[in-house]
Amino acid sequence: MPCYFLRDGHVAGVEVLPLGLSDEGAIARAHVLLSKRKGPLDGFEVWDRARFVPHGRALSSRRMTSL
Repeated sequence: MPCYFLRDGHVAGVEVLPLGLSDEGAIARAHVLLSKRKGPLDGFEVWDRARFVPHGRALSSRRMTSL
């Protein structure tokens, strides 16, 4: 299940999450991966085939930077 990391409304990176995660599990994993990515990112989107896994907002309210 791909997790797309976004910058300025465009895909800036992708990670493949394991299949079989619940929506909550996929969102939690995506948040962890987002916090470990380098460079400024606006948020992420998770897709399971043609199904969007909603998590409140496609873009976070604050810009993420590397730790």
